[in-house]
Amino acid sequence: MITVEEVQSFIHDAKKFRDQWLFMADKSWAELKRRQKNSRLWSTSNGSLRRRARYPAWYSINQIRKPLILSRVGIPVGRDTTQEGTDNIGSTAAICKERLAKSLAKSFGFLDVLEACRDDFLATDFSTVRAYYERDTIKQKVKEYLTTQKDETGEVLFLDGAGDVVMSDDISQDDEGFFIEHEQIIEVDDERICLEHVLGRQFLVDPGVKSWARCKRIAFEEFYSEREFIDLFGQAAFSQLPKPQPKDGDDATPKLQNIKVYEYWDLYDKETYWIADLGKTFLTPKGYDEDSDVKEDEKERNGIYDLEKFWPVPPPLIQNAPTDEFWPVCEYFQLVEILEDIHTIFSRMVACTKAIRARLLFDNNVEGLQEALNEATEGDAFGVPNLAQALAGAGGTLSNVVQYIPVEKLVESLGNLYGALDQRLSTLYRLTGTSDLLQGQQADSTARTYGEQQLKEKYALNQLATPQRKMQEFVRDCYELMCEMALKNFKDASLDKYIMPQTL
Repeated sequence: MITVEEVQSFIHDAKKFRDQWLFMADKSWAELKRRQKNSRLWSTSNGSLRRRARYPAWYSINQIRKPLILSRVGIPVGRDTTQEGTDNIGSTAAICKERLAKSLAKSFGFLDVLEACRDDFLATDFSTVRAYYERDTIKQKVKEYLTTQKDETGEVLFLDGAGDVVMSDDISQDDEGFFIEHEQIIEVDDERICLEHVLGRQFLVDPGVKSWARCKRIAFEEFYSEREFIDLFGQAAFSQLPKPQPKDGDDATPKLQNIKVYEYWDLYDKETYWIADLGKTFLTPKGYDEDSDVKEDEKERNGIYDLEKFWPVPPPLIQNAPTDEFWPVCEYFQLVEILEDIHTIFSRMVACTKAIRARLLFDNNVEGLQEALNEATEGDAFGVPNLAQALAGAGGTLSNVVQYIPVEKLVESLGNLYGALDQRLSTLYRLTGTSDLLQGQQADSTARTYGEQQLKEKYALNQLATPQRKMQEFVRDCYELMCEMALKNFKDASLDKYIMPQTL
């Protein structure tokens, strides 16, 4: 039997096991979202010109890769691979599974979930989803009559049908005796299997494992509002939560804004437990069947959903993981030095560009000249009083009273900075496999043969072959997980609704 202390110890160790990857993942997303250390957006207003400018190179690479990794939902194809077209039953079952997969994917935003996984995968080299079962139920209240019995002190006890003592204020009485009302499900309607994207910061795995196949324990970190928590776990569970302490000088006790709950899955015991952060006891969702209430023929179910692999998640999307660790090394961490170099060069380009502007010195003894120069952007002709006399005293030309500050050196520096930026960007795109073909441009004007073009294109796509394959396998695993969960948890009427066998 799992204890609360064991679950809390697992959560602590699993978080520590994930810390380094999470630090790198946050840095990568901060670069994409253009956020500072305090999570504030990088300012781009005129009042913050002295702030460091950042070139969106990492964002550009991600935008190029997105449609190459996933641009549409893969269409499931059911096929009987056990026979050579002679097994009619197997072929029919394959068609039914294909229809089920297509229908389940249409019942929620399947593409949106996959796109969220793709974006997380490109930014942090890790992503996953979880499947869950939903249904609408029709309930009615039924009476359970109680028997009475006196204890040693003579006090009357109420016993239910199982012989357990009932301690409740809801005990009522009618002509047939004492009873208590329960809500009983009389009809199940609109059963659904949905997928939900899981953030890496809210997913915990066995500390110390090197691969998903060796993982025996996982946990999900969820946040609920007060209303959501009570609806899910009940008022009694909410009253037992550790309450936040009031601050010094504050008489009112602060409310729980976001209640953190860990959902723990243990493959050893094939059980699922819920525990609130800093909680002392396990939580039980409303309607969750205890072992004593499960029918005899269902006691061998493999977890809540009776899945073959127990987990409600497919194998996660992972790349760049070292052979001795589970959590990957983010690609951003490998490129951070060159990205910072690009930001430095780009910042100097912005500062140099702002410095290149028409600035001049003039003789303020010439009356009206300053006003004319200030209006230089508004017109081409300016009236200056006594200009002839002023110019005669200054040698006859305007160049003797007005002198422009030279900017040739700044223009030359800006050209050098542009060259340095192009060089760094070329290096970055080469390291990430984002060739000029993937960027939609031709790097040089050299005429190339058809074979050369094919080799160049093949090399560019080969560097994305691994993440593309992983994404394809992930989509396939998502379909497989949804179908298995539906086949093992839906009633026959729901399966008929999704498969429509009458049209075969």
